[in-house]
Amino acid sequence: TDNEFGACSDNAVHFWTRLTSDETFCQRRGVFKQLSSNEVMTKIACVNGTAITGSTSGRLWSWEGRVCVKLAQHLHSGSVTCMHAPRTSIEEIGLCVSTHDGSVYLLNSKLEVLKRLMTNRSIDCRNRIDSIYWSDEVGRILVGKSSNLYEMTIIDEKDSSLVARGQSEIIAFAVNPVRADTIITVAKDGEVNVW
Repeated sequence: TDNEFGACSDNAVHFWTRLTSDETFCQRRGVFKQLSSNEVMTKIACVNGTAITGSTSGRLWSWEGRVCVKLAQHLHSGSVTCMHAPRTSIEEIGLCVSTHDGSVYLLNSKLEVLKRLMTNRSIDCRNRIDSIYWSDEVGRILVGKSSNLYEMTIIDEKDSSLVARGQSEIIAFAVNPVRADTIITVAKDGEVNVW
């Protein structure tokens, strides 16, 4: 939200909160229960107001406030490399997750797997997925790998196309919330492009 956010680091998860937009954020370290104490968290997203972290073991963890309370899902296909939670759930998709082996998982808001897509069937799989975005507006997934940005459908993982090719590795991208046909990419060298 505007008053809360979280981030993963090498050996911790940190949460920042403030009561109003006029105040500064207060940082607090996440608390791991014994169940998850040996996990290294790699990514964080918010699904229906609940913080979800992904780990190097491919597990998804659910948090209440700043306390890790339970194992929500085990994806069994490598480290979680990216997560994206759409603001709305038009297709009932609550979370989109990619793992180190190139799999993309679509989960509902209860974190139950709806579908697993294998990007290596349609997209060059030599590089891990660096960024991912589920687009409710067009019903497609955007996948960033190295300097390329691909678009694929959830119906047929072989139905994919190259959307953008940058000069440097794309590290982040966003879809314009007003015009779903406009994408902004940020590359490792600092280059910003509008597609």
